[in-house]
Amino acid sequence: MSLTIAISGGIREINEDTKLVVLSEVWFEEIQGRDLSPSTVQASRDRLDKQILPALGELKIRGLSVGVVVRHINAVKARPRPPAAFSRAYAPCLPVRRPGHQPVP
Repeated sequence: MSLTIAISGGIREINEDTKLVVLSEVWFEEIQGRDLSPSTVQASRDRLDKQILPALGELKIRGLSVGVVVRHINAVKARPRPPAAFSRAYAPCLPVRRPGHQPVP
């Protein structure tokens, strides 16, 4: 099964042999057309370029599984924490912390 998508660079066929790097570019082009703030678009590009594509970009879609994605997320979470300014940019993705709330060990 395949999906043919028209993008600014022409027509792309997406199928199980398509690499994640190609799919991510199709996705990124689509979000650039949405009504999103420039900082949200840039944060998405940065996340792709710095975290997702270096580790998973060469995988074919057929090679992606829940286990692969979970291992990648855990590896990213295990890295040293970024500076506060970086964290604020991704704050909407983080769990809500309520005053007096103690995390479960």
